[in-house]
Amino acid sequence: MDQPITQKGSWLPLAFATAVLFIIVIVNLTRYGNIKTQPWYISIVCIVGWFFPFWIVVLLPLDLASTIHDKLEGRLPFAYASQSFLFVAWRVIYWTSFCLTWTLIPMMQAYMNTGDFTISKRLKSALHTNLRFYSIYLFVGFFGLVYLIFGSGYTTREKIQSYVMAAANSWGLFLVVIFMGYGLVSVPRSL
Repeated sequence: MDQPITQKGSWLPLAFATAVLFIIVIVNLTRYGNIKTQPWYISIVCIVGWFFPFWIVVLLPLDLASTIHDKLEGRLPFAYASQSFLFVAWRVIYWTSFCLTWTLIPMMQAYMNTGDFTISKRLKSALHTNLRFYSIYLFVGFFGLVYLIFGSGYTTREKIQSYVMAAANSWGLFLVVIFMGYGLVSVPRSL
């Protein structure tokens, strides 16, 4: 029953929106960044790091319209994508963002901030910095998990998963509030 994107509905709006979004990302990185003089791998990470979060804005209405069409069998929406395509697209966005956020970007930041002169020493120093950071997270997370299981009665996987998702969302919102508050004061001051 689940048909590919090309057999049912129009995939052209998605392709057009994706191309326009890619061009917008490239133009903004060229305008506000130093894309011409920085190494190619940093440019690729920046493009992917900007493209996927903005692609969510394109993909979410498409997902909603396609799901409503599949459930209600109404008229075909302006843009349609199959559930299998959307499943893969959401997975790619999630895991790419996850890997960028937790491994690649922190390693690149630590690599650039080290004072070592050779590539191997810089990589080793960046790895050491990130391992120290993640070991602290692992330590706090382990004791948080022990508290959840034994102190609060969260004994099933679903309860623990929902609590961890809520905690991660709260942490993200906290960071947004802190950084947005800083940016709203600091950016106009520098203009």
